[in-house]
Amino acid sequence: MADETVQTKVKGVVDLVMLIDCSGSMQDCIDAIKSSIASFVQQLALTDANGGSPVKDWRMKICGYRDHQDNASTWFVDNAFVNDLASVQAQLANENLRASGGGDEPESLLDAIFKLASTEQSGIQDAVAGDKWRARSSATRVVVFFTDATFKQPMTLPEAVGGGISDVVNKVMAQRIVLCGFMPEWEGYEFLGGADKAEFNYVVKVADNAALAGLGKPGAEGDAASKAAVAGLKTISGDADGFRKIMIQLAKTVAKSAAVEAC
Repeated sequence: MADETVQTKVKGVVDLVMLIDCSGSMQDCIDAIKSSIASFVQQLALTDANGGSPVKDWRMKICGYRDHQDNASTWFVDNAFVNDLASVQAQLANENLRASGGGDEPESLLDAIFKLASTEQSGIQDAVAGDKWRARSSATRVVVFFTDATFKQPMTLPEAVGGGISDVVNKVMAQRIVLCGFMPEWEGYEFLGGADKAEFNYVVKVADNAALAGLGKPGAEGDAASKAAVAGLKTISGDADGFRKIMIQLAKTVAKSAAVEAC
């Protein structure tokens, strides 16, 4: 791990990863993120009541994941951290992020989060590197994921094989990553949401669709629940104005996290 002997605490600096489930049913959501990312970035830079911006310095990268076991060579899509809207939009337009494959539900979200949390960080005195997090004391770290599926456990990544939710939660907290999620209501996400400062938003709930209670179960019950989850996110993604408001609210959440000193 890079040297962090000099503890310089800062506010308003954030490294953000947008982590998107790129399996076959997610294209509407990917398109919705593309169409509203400008509103998200604009919100990050808005001045507050005191004339300042909670986010003074941001970097972002777009990553995608599918099923690691389905295709270990292409399941994860990575990019470098960038700090301008045009570069973010270019990453979103990459053909590798088009929804495809992924095998059957569930997908490898745990593996993807663990992989991101294991990314190297720059030292305090180092030049900022696009392929690394900034030092923990230099920037707030946020990972935001979007999915319409459950996740596989245990993990199958070589460096994390056999690990489960608790391993991911511990890794995320050790790296001081704020985890935000947009996903269907499912007990697995309740446990993942135990990470410090995690903020999860259910795109479809059991109360709204009783079929969702079967999510993660085998057979016809699980299939019906999966269809309900896909339909729920599809409905939200298809409401352009509504999804833009979700992204603006997300930007406010990120700004709130960045307004706290990194340490």
